[in-house]
Amino acid sequence: AVLPFILVVAISLRSRAWDESRLRSLLIVFWVATVTLVIVTGTLTTAFAGVTWSIQRYVEYSLPLLYVAVIAGIWHRLLAARLVGLVGAVIALVLLLTPQIQNIQEQRGTFGLVRRLDQVLGVSPGLAMALLAVVLVGILVLVLARGGATRKAVLVTFVVLTGLVFAVQNQAGWDWQRGQSQAWRNGFPSDLSWIDNATDRNLARLVTYYNPFRTPQTEFFNRRINRTYVNSAQPPGGTPVNGFSCPWSISGGVVEFDPKCGPPPTAFFLNDDQAKITFYDQTVVAQKKDIGRVVTVSTTPPEKTRVKAVINPPCLAPIQTQIPETGEIQPARPSCLPLTAGTVFLDEPGTVILRFRGGQQDAQVQVNTSWQPNTPQVVDLPAGKVTDIKLDVPKGEQNWRLNFGWQGAPPAVPELTSVVLRQNGTQTELLY
Repeated sequence: AVLPFILVVAISLRSRAWDESRLRSLLIVFWVATVTLVIVTGTLTTAFAGVTWSIQRYVEYSLPLLYVAVIAGIWHRLLAARLVGLVGAVIALVLLLTPQIQNIQEQRGTFGLVRRLDQVLGVSPGLAMALLAVVLVGILVLVLARGGATRKAVLVTFVVLTGLVFAVQNQAGWDWQRGQSQAWRNGFPSDLSWIDNATDRNLARLVTYYNPFRTPQTEFFNRRINRTYVNSAQPPGGTPVNGFSCPWSISGGVVEFDPKCGPPPTAFFLNDDQAKITFYDQTVVAQKKDIGRVVTVSTTPPEKTRVKAVINPPCLAPIQTQIPETGEIQPARPSCLPLTAGTVFLDEPGTVILRFRGGQQDAQVQVNTSWQPNTPQVVDLPAGKVTDIKLDVPKGEQNWRLNFGWQGAPPAVPELTSVVLRQNGTQTELLY
């Protein structure tokens, strides 16, 4: 909109533009709308904590009025070469103040042009936008200054110049958008409707500590997820839980569901990255690594669903990300805490085996348990080797916590690859 805005300013400075009633009305609507949208943009930008960039989409709504006003001005022969050149020079100077791109998602109005001119000329955003204004205005002024320039010639020049700008802008924008979309898509299974295709039962989604950012897309493609229960003890992290939800809790291994969401569910979608739940009498219907698990439990009312284990992994599911300033794709790398923990509700004793794959250097973990609270154990994890930590767990509600002697994410540091519960010759994988 650089060239159209320069032209509409030049048109507005002509007294003759305000003498024609229809054009006057158009200019009034345009300026009132544009100024209002700019004020709204500035106000809303300051309302968001941590936002230091312009949210440019808020002012896009004035573009149709802008183009109609320019075409009307060309039709009424209101563009004077000298005035257009003067206005263009002033706005080019203002454009030198264009800030660096801080968030491509919100600054798409300038990103494409700034990116391509920087790649070709190696110039700053301010200089790129100023040069763009000078070149576009210069070409149009040459056409206007030519003796006998027709309205058609001016209009064609205007359309060609803005079309070229849009082409460059859209090419850069779509290239970024495709990269961002593909990076996000890589974090989902090939079959986006894998949950609906795995079961014909309606599912309740349980949020314990963390609501993954991929949740809205998962729910969109899988309509079997029709209820969401949120841990009543604390608000979950991650993305906000949208829509209607009900509280749920675990007390002594027994699950309590708020009745306002209907009868207690017996089919679940479990996708909390920080709480891997395993039920008694459960059947795993479908599972996708780092995405979630669909399970059913054979609980018959008035019996209540019982939890066997809750594992708190150290790392969130790894996803590809994009640097907001540059659009560069970052490799999928998990965000990790320097600890892992778990709680089990056992009817009889069992053995929990935590398997670690060693990192690039030797490391250690400190094991703390509820059944031996005063005797923490330190375990060595040799670099590059697999180490099993076995915990003999008494029956009842028991918990453990492993504090890591490192910070960071695999493969540079050790990785927790499995948590297995062994009881009576059977074993259950608790980490998924």
